Amino acid sequence: MKLLFICGREPAYARNNIIIKALKKNKVDLTLCTSSSKNPFIIHLIVLLKFFFKMHKRYDAVFVGFYGQLLVPIIRLFTKKPIFFDAFMSAYDTMVIDKRRVRRGSVIAGFLHYIDKKSCQLADLVFLDTNQHIDYFVKEFKVPRRKFRRILIGADDDIFYPKAQRKQGSDLVVEFHGNFIPLQGAEYIVKAAKILEEENIEFMVIGSGQTFSKCFSLSKELKLDNINFIGRKNPTEIPRYISSSDIGLGIFGSTEKTKRVIPNKSYEIIAMMKPLVTADTKASRELFVNKENVLFCNVADEKSLAEAILTLKNNVKLRERIAKKGYYLFKNKCSVKLIGEQIIGFMESCLKLRNI
Repeated sequence: MKLLFICGREPAYARNNIIIKALKKNKVDLTLCTSSSKNPFIIHLIVLLKFFFKMHKRYDAVFVGFYGQLLVPIIRLFTKKPIFFDAFMSAYDTMVIDKRRVRRGSVIAGFLHYIDKKSCQLADLVFLDTNQHIDYFVKEFKVPRRKFRRILIGADDDIFYPKAQRKQGSDLVVEFHGNFIPLQGAEYIVKAAKILEEENIEFMVIGSGQTFSKCFSLSKELKLDNINFIGRKNPTEIPRYISSSDIGLGIFGSTEKTKRVIPNKSYEIIAMMKPLVTADTKASRELFVNKENVLFCNVADEKSLAEAILTLKNNVKLRERIAKKGYYLFKNKCSVKLIGEQIIGFMESCLKLRNI
C-alpha cells in the first residue's frame, strides 16, 4: 500500500510519531509531507506545498494525521483518492470546552466546530482513540457512525519498555508527567500529596502548561515537601523518570473530555511495566480492568486518589500483579506494530469497497 502522509503537527508529536512508525513497521510505503516547525501557520504552509509537489506520484490514498482538520477540506479539492483522517481529538472540544481558551458562541468557536464536522464529512474513514470519543463526534457533529474506527493511542515501544527496576528505598515514588491541561487534573495530585504527606511517599511531577502555576502555587500554600516539580522534559527523557518510580499516574480531571480519553501517559506507564492509577471512566474501562491491570480511583477526588496510592504502597503483591498484567495488556493490544496492523486492516477494507 502506498500512502501520502500529511499532518498539521510535527511528525515527532506522539500520536503522529506512533502512527508513522506503526505504518512503516507494517511495510506501508509512506511519502511524508510533514514539517517540524513549531509555528502552526508555517507547518500548514510547508506541508501543503509538499503535498502539491508530491501528489502527482502514484499512491493509493492520503493519510491525514493530527492536526488535520484544516488540511482535509483543502486536500479533498485536489484528489479523489480515499482520505483516511486521524482526527484524534476535536479542535472545538479542546479549545472551547476543555481548555476554555475560546469563548463558547464566538465566531472562532463556530469555525472550530465547522472544521471538525467538515473534515470528518469529507474523509472516507475517521480514526479516534476511544469509543467514547466516537460517541461524542457522532452526537456533536452529526457525522454517521459508520465513518469512524477506534485506534488506540499506544506508546512508542522503541523507548517505552521495561527497564531495570528501581532499588527500593525508604520512600515510595509516584510519578506523573503531562502538559498540565485541565483534563489531567494535576491539582488533585497535589491535594493527594497533602493527604499522604506523613506516609513516606514522594511525588515526582514532570511537565508544565496551562494549570502548572495553579498547581505549583497550591503546593506552596499547602507547604508540601513531598512533591518535586521537575519541569518540562524532552519526551525521550520521560522513560528514565518512569523507570525510577514505583507507581505511575494517569488523569483525574473533572472535565467531560477526561471521561472520553485514555491519555498517552497511561500507555507509556504500562509499557514500562509500572502499576497505573487513573480515574475510573467509561473510556478507561474500554481497555482496563480494575485491580487487574490498573487501579481506578474516582474522578476529581483527591481522597480516592490518595487511598489508591496507599493501597498499592501497602500491598506489594497487588502492585506487582497490576504492573505485570498492564504490560501484558500493552503487548497484546497496544504495541506499535499491532496498531499498524489494525489501521491497515481498516484501510484495506475501505479500498476494497472502492475497488482500488
